[in-house]
Amino acid sequence: PEVHIATNETQRKRRMKYLEPLLPSAESRILDVGCSSGFMLFPLAQRGYECVGIEPTVSFADYLRSRGLTCLDSMTSLKQEKLAKKGFDLIMHFFVADQTADAVEFINEQIPLLKPGGKIIFEICSTNDPMISLQIRILRQVYMGNCSKLFFLAEIFSFNDERIWIAVRHN
Repeated sequence: PEVHIATNETQRKRRMKYLEPLLPSAESRILDVGCSSGFMLFPLAQRGYECVGIEPTVSFADYLRSRGLTCLDSMTSLKQEKLAKKGFDLIMHFFVADQTADAVEFINEQIPLLKPGGKIIFEICSTNDPMISLQIRILRQVYMGNCSKLFFLAEIFSFNDERIWIAVRHN
């Protein structure tokens, strides 16, 4: 895990450039779905955020827990925990939505986990990816009515050909 963290430092810094102005106030709750080694979560936890990760890879999940972060193996496990009932101010995932069998359902199952005004921030694969048009079409379904509790602040931001989507839950 330490090698993975070091290897992804450039990614972390790139993401923080757009995450920084969108982060909730300190002591807010952040969920990282598919958090891998926790390279995004550890710096946020050090800043006072209550961070929770979802990671099915046992070695990464064990590493996060050994370093004091809450890490569960699935969304199903999270929903069974009391900590899900408190809601999250920010849910983030990077290159996960476009790897799921049903991206719309994947996003829909996160909406009830958001506090009012909470944000979902996610990246999908590079615009150079041959599947990008399919991924965009699927994700467009999310904000064309299938996720009525979300208001999309921005459809797409582009950073080095990565696609970043930002959505906010309204009441």
